Parts: sequence; C-alpha cells; structure tokens
Amino acid sequence: MKRNPNVGKGWMVIGAIFIIVGLVMTIYRNSNYEKQIEQMKERCAGEGGELIVKEKGNYFTRSYDIQCKK
Repeated sequence: MKRNPNVGKGWMVIGAIFIIVGLVMTIYRNSNYEKQIEQMKERCAGEGGELIVKEKGNYFTRSYDIQCKK
C-alpha cells in the first residue's frame, strides 16, 4: 500500500494554526487585562484611593492580585 507523502504536511499546518490561534488569544487577553486595570486605577483614584496591582506568573500564565487602598 502506497502512502501519500502530503498527509503529514496537513497535520503540521493544523498544528501551526492551533499555535497561532493560542498566541493571538493570549496577546488579546493580556491587552484586555491591561485596559481593565487602567479603568480600575481611575475608579480607585476617583474614590480617593490607590490601586495596588501585583502580577503573578509569566506572560502566558499571568494572574493579578488587585487591591484598592484608601
């Protein structure tokens, strides 16, 4: 039985698409979080406080501890 040499290339393309989509979603999520933190800073400053943001993790597994001290 003869194998088609192009079958492996299709799976490589599918894998590359998954990687690209994952990276784009990570970049979008991080930029969205930055915008939300800026809005929280403005809201906290309007209430007479100071927003304290602590980042945890690296670029891909980022999480935040957010606290408004008055």
